[in-house]
Amino acid sequence: MILIASERQQLEPFLLPLTAEVDARVRASWPGPVTWLLPARAEVPYWLRGEHRTLAVRVTAHPLAAALCEVFGGPIVSTSANLAGHEPARSALRVQRELGDRLDYILHGPLGELVQPTEIRDARNRAHHSRRIGRCKRNNMGSVDIEAVKQYLLALQQRIVDALEWRMAKVASFMMSGSARTSRRRG
Repeated sequence: MILIASERQQLEPFLLPLTAEVDARVRASWPGPVTWLLPARAEVPYWLRGEHRTLAVRVTAHPLAAALCEVFGGPIVSTSANLAGHEPARSALRVQRELGDRLDYILHGPLGELVQPTEIRDARNRAHHSRRIGRCKRNNMGSVDIEAVKQYLLALQQRIVDALEWRMAKVASFMMSGSARTSRRRG
């Protein structure tokens, strides 16, 4: 799986900090058609990174994909529009014919200008080394552990609730300190 984003900040919750050297190489290639394998945080679920310690990520330059990320407010999973063993579908009509009722929606729009799939670079290699992930057979990913997905989403939800409660406490504290000053001035 590849996570695509409209801006780098959307990917940061999923990634470990990068060295200055790696950060510079990544920034030089984005936004654009380069996918990077970057070190993933331990809490990134298996269904996003598989058995790897890295996560495939890209800040896209494609306007429709970037707009989807903006509207969603974060990165989205990007995948090829093809079944295992088939060439990628390069038109909405072909996607509809091949994937049909497996899709909820097809966003119509122009394709990017690339003829080949995007380049994948591994940040662990200092040299400019590129690789493509080979086609996966349908069963290579194994079954999705729904309980693990639920646990991850619950943990993420709790982190969001904790952050909101912290912010609300800060606002309440600020408001109380302002109220206390106002009542002292009046009294």
